[in-house]
Amino acid sequence: MLDSKDSFDIEVTVSTGDVWVYVGANPDTVCTEPKWMNRVSVGTARIDVKNTDPHFHMGTWYYICVKSMSDSALLTVKVSQLRQVELLANNYVQKFQFMSKDHLVKFLVFQVPTTWSSLSTTELLIEALTPNFYPTVYVKLLEFDTMPSDFETLLYPSIIDYDLKFGENLSHVIYSDKFKYTFDTLTQSAYAFYTVALYQNSYGLTDHRKHEFKLTVNTKERLYDVAPLTSASFSPPTSPSSALPFQRKQYSMNDDIFGRKAALIEATKHQIEHVVEDLNIKEKEIKEQVEHEWDQEKESSWVDKVLSYIGLQ
Repeated sequence: MLDSKDSFDIEVTVSTGDVWVYVGANPDTVCTEPKWMNRVSVGTARIDVKNTDPHFHMGTWYYICVKSMSDSALLTVKVSQLRQVELLANNYVQKFQFMSKDHLVKFLVFQVPTTWSSLSTTELLIEALTPNFYPTVYVKLLEFDTMPSDFETLLYPSIIDYDLKFGENLSHVIYSDKFKYTFDTLTQSAYAFYTVALYQNSYGLTDHRKHEFKLTVNTKERLYDVAPLTSASFSPPTSPSSALPFQRKQYSMNDDIFGRKAALIEATKHQIEHVVEDLNIKEKEIKEQVEHEWDQEKESSWVDKVLSYIGLQ
């Protein structure tokens, strides 16, 4: 299953034998009623599928059937998709357009400046240029010790694999033409990237299918306002604006999520205790001041009464 409408190809390399390769969307009929097919003897052959092919649909499971025309066959099958990626610059307004009704997602990438500290705040500002455009944004944080060789082969988020998601609730964004999402990031490696998948949605409110929008990414270095949390990874809430820092190790699958949450709760608890302590001290000071002024007022009133009684006032 492919998550974008970019063209793809199926490469079949046969070491021994002679085979037919069939591709289709129905597992029961893929060998008899395929959408695409090719015959391969010893060597390599490809099945190229363009994004304009009427049989190509995003988010659909496709099945591959291999039928040997000889006694045996040894082969490999590789599926490749040339992903079109847009590079975003910090604090720079860029304009984008979906080119057709089948163009449902744009892939974007942005690098956090490497000269910064490990904590930064990022703001995504999306401005709709066509009516009833309500994008859903998926964000993934990637970290590397060395600079990646290209951006097309990076790991991009999808509707089922992401770190952050914004704009999924229509009731929160309907009738809006500007969408602002803010989140903090705590990084650990020398190179950090945000990969973004931006899906266009209109929810049937318009027939327009080639939406246009402007996107601005603004990332700023930030100082720690709580003690840095040293446990591995924390998946932040998916609310439109998150003030909690999150970090992800380089494709780590053993992150101590509960330990990090516990550390975050403990740090927040200590902050609240300090605030409460300060409030109690301030309350005590105010109370003492009020009592002192009250005593002075009572003493002044008593002196005035005595002076009045003896006729000196």
